[in-house]
Amino acid sequence: MDAPMTFNQTLFVTVLDKAIIGGLLLVAGFWLNRSIELFKSQLEFRKQTAVAREAAYRRLWALTQIFSPSIRTDLPTEHRDEVALSLRSWYYTDGNGIYLSRTAADLFFKARDLLKQPDEDADRIRHAFSALRTQMKLDVGVYDTADAQTQIGLR
Repeated sequence: MDAPMTFNQTLFVTVLDKAIIGGLLLVAGFWLNRSIELFKSQLEFRKQTAVAREAAYRRLWALTQIFSPSIRTDLPTEHRDEVALSLRSWYYTDGNGIYLSRTAADLFFKARDLLKQPDEDADRIRHAFSALRTQMKLDVGVYDTADAQTQIGLR
């Protein structure tokens, strides 16, 4: 038979039990606090990046205005070269390329490469830049996926 625990033994077990529970709560609280601080830090980084991305996208939007589907003027080679140089400067010199999503970067380079081809059809170039601008709207949250499927302005 087991002898009943003495008062000192019961006190020791109770204190030990509470110390273990307290230690576990302390570790859990520390982990939770660290996780919350990391989340807040990531959220702040995303917020700052979103502000910079929006500014970069506004500049790119302006640079691609000439390729709007509603503008039906010819795209002479000299003008294409000038815009290609501006796009390169926007991407590299101004450092805005770091803000493009992977999809937007892919569309950017495809459109820019079409622009460099002197015999490329102007409508194909316009379509490529339109696809880039649509992706930019998705990236900044102006469009959702359903919105991106709808062609605006042309009937």
